[in-house]
Amino acid sequence: MGERTGRGNVNRPPIVDLHCDTLGALEPEERNLDEWSNRGQLDLPRLEEGGVSVQFFAVFVPRTHIAQGKATLRALHLIDLFHRQLAQRGGLWRPAGDFQEVEAAIRDGGRAACLSLEGGEALGEDLGVLRILRRLGVASVGLTWNHRNGLGCGCLDGEQEGLTPFGRSVVAEAVRLRMMVDVAHLNQAGFWEVLDACPAPVIVSHANAHRRMAHPRNLRDEQIVALAAKGGVMGLTFVPAFLGEHGVSRRVLLEHLDHVVGLVGSAAVGLGSDFDGFGAGAAGLEDAAALVDLDEDLLRLGYNDDQVAAILGGNWLRVMRETI
Repeated sequence: MGERTGRGNVNRPPIVDLHCDTLGALEPEERNLDEWSNRGQLDLPRLEEGGVSVQFFAVFVPRTHIAQGKATLRALHLIDLFHRQLAQRGGLWRPAGDFQEVEAAIRDGGRAACLSLEGGEALGEDLGVLRILRRLGVASVGLTWNHRNGLGCGCLDGEQEGLTPFGRSVVAEAVRLRMMVDVAHLNQAGFWEVLDACPAPVIVSHANAHRRMAHPRNLRDEQIVALAAKGGVMGLTFVPAFLGEHGVSRRVLLEHLDHVVGLVGSAAVGLGSDFDGFGAGAAGLEDAAALVDLDEDLLRLGYNDDQVAAILGGNWLRVMRETI
């Protein structure tokens, strides 16, 4: 299948996606980031078709590598893969580790690719590893995946405990290093601890509204309200299990959006697709190219131009300006 032609409003605002799992999928699926593919859900050509200006790539270490004591090596391998593959795109996509680099890429007509750490296993018990990852361009740190680790408890581990002492030290050091602190995947106890501890806005890179779909990965209304009050943003994710139980589609994603906006306004919500982190996507959200006309959907729903610009990317850019 050949490369598809993008469509939609050529003057649409920048789109920022805070989460994909593509780095870990490239080698097993024999894909290259710079080549259009009908495998998986995201590559640089499909991001360009979709109008995405800033993409965050998760550095996620599978449990097999953790069990083998190779979490840090795996994280470094994925970071190396990220930089090597970006270099093949001829400079259109720039690696960006802070807001100034993101802003410069967009201003110059390019696009920015950023790194986030999903789960703190790669840190071991050494803040020095976090400092090294920051120097390598990692701009955001998520403390856990779904399960307990040395930093805290994930959302599938109950509510008896929140962060560990090391987890609290990671939060403090991440703030000092000007990294975004991501509370996606944390249990509620950890969520509230981070919000209390962070002077800067906190993010939830990929989750939906628990009121619309009662999944442990989704945020309760009181969490959304507290996140927004602190200046944070949540990225709505396209994972079908987090959207609904049956017949999930782009329309269902927009229902989650309407719920969040109804609670806290349009300044606390963005996109966090989780492309390549799940199997078949929801109808109308099959891959990154499908984002090309999302602005038109929002306008049809009655959102004004400023709200559309904020939701698609402006809110994330504001948080980046304030944190990284």
